Amino acid sequence: MLAARGAAHVYNYWTAMPMPGVQRAVVPVANNPFLIVRLLLRPGTRYEQRREAFAPFDRLVAPDEEMRGQVHELITEVLGLRRSAFVLVNNKAEGSAPLTIEALAERVAAECLHHVNRSPGDECGSAEPR
Repeated sequence: MLAARGAAHVYNYWTAMPMPGVQRAVVPVANNPFLIVRLLLRPGTRYEQRREAFAPFDRLVAPDEEMRGQVHELITEVLGLRRSAFVLVNNKAEGSAPLTIEALAERVAAECLHHVNRSPGDECGSAEPR
């Protein structure tokens, strides 16, 4: 239904949802015309407790490497399909939205550089398994 309307599933990191990688198994990235990921709250946590623990949101209080790895895989896959990726981040995901974005961007950029350096002329975002 989503694809028929040009819409996409929103992979999310939120208190009442499974991790993005589990969602990917149910709704494959290739089924979407683009990728949207929302990083809100670690599954099982509550907004109020995260707000109190993370304020003033100027540092990473609870980096989540598992979540970052899963988001990185989603982004890499969608780039291999030559589709757009959008990642929306809330301060309550890890403690500082800008720093979470920076960490994800560095991971994706490193993957692109590794991929390009590994195979001259090959582009970032190959959908090949790694």
